[in-house]
Amino acid sequence: MSELHRLSEIKVSDLNENSTRWDWSSAAPSGNALQIQFMALAIINVIVATSCLLLLISILRAPNVREQSFNCYILAITFPDFIMSSMCVLTCAMSSYADTFYSEAMCGFQSWYLVWSITSNCWMNATIAHEIHKMLRISHFRGRYNPPARKRVAKEAMRVYTYAAFLASVATWNIPGVPFKSGSYRGFVCFPKDYDMASALFFWLVFSPAYMLLPMGYVAWSAIDIIWRGMIPPAGCRKTLAIFFSRIVLIFVVMWLPNFTISFIAVPALPSVSSPWINWWSCVIAHLQGLVNVIFCATKPDIKECLLDTITLGCRKKDGSGLSDDEESQKPNQNPID
Repeated sequence: MSELHRLSEIKVSDLNENSTRWDWSSAAPSGNALQIQFMALAIINVIVATSCLLLLISILRAPNVREQSFNCYILAITFPDFIMSSMCVLTCAMSSYADTFYSEAMCGFQSWYLVWSITSNCWMNATIAHEIHKMLRISHFRGRYNPPARKRVAKEAMRVYTYAAFLASVATWNIPGVPFKSGSYRGFVCFPKDYDMASALFFWLVFSPAYMLLPMGYVAWSAIDIIWRGMIPPAGCRKTLAIFFSRIVLIFVVMWLPNFTISFIAVPALPSVSSPWINWWSCVIAHLQGLVNVIFCATKPDIKECLLDTITLGCRKKDGSGLSDDEESQKPNQNPID
């Protein structure tokens, strides 16, 4: 690991009582098991990528939907999900064919797009939490809240994407003198990892807060502060706000936190009793985050309408409105957020 070698040749069958926890974290199962893991992940990611692409297209093709700033935030968090799942389809399909992780170069490429996608998703969720907290705080004190302009949302997304690209590049370049390198976990996924005590300190004190722990902490603080101060409004806005907050909490707590805990805490702490399948299942849960994102976004009425319109190729009859597409697009905005 001190060199540019990201892939380990250690197999689970090679491990013994003298193996270090770093050996255990890198050891891959048999070729047949890896083939199953890669193929299953490829199929899962095809479903996730398709759902994300459908959501992106649905919002972009509906002018009255994409003009709303909070829907632009949805675009900003769905795009990294689409990139990650699409690239994972490529990586897993090629690796399944080879019965092992495809190549050193592919390992570095996967490390880059995983760090970029996860970091972008985490910080965009924190950005949304900040905006919702700001809106509720102003409304709670009887102030007038103005939703962010689409240009501001675009600038925020570009700042997050640029920051995530920088962090991903640092991990992928394997900069000499910096104890921060990418490598394989259990032979089927490449991501930054620790390989000695110095790198473990860097991983926990610098990298982990930079890509996940800080935004996760901010989301938790925002939710606690809103509940503690009683800033949730009565019926009307409550449902829409609950959807956004439940989505944020679900993605962070139910889907990303278990993966983080299993991959970086539980397995290293108990390496000899952990199975490569435990890591694999935690990755499956994390990969399904993009699909959960689409499902939760579809509970927002205007998103649901444009999704159904895209799926039916615009042939769906409007629910009791009796309006044409042109008349429907001219209706006043009923979105309680914007």
